[in-house]
Amino acid sequence: MTGRGAGRSDRDRIAELKDKLRDEAYMEGAILRIATVLSARLTEGYVDGGRKAR
Repeated sequence: MTGRGAGRSDRDRIAELKDKLRDEAYMEGAILRIATVLSARLTEGYVDGGRKAR
């Protein structure tokens, strides 16, 4: 296995994800990042599939 988290078990990854879901600051940041990307796509005229509307 290569990349980030190589060699870690699924249980370790699930435990880490559960911790992050309980972390209010992490969740606020994640929501802000998602909203920022969606907002940028909407204002730039992107449609489904990531193609820019003409």
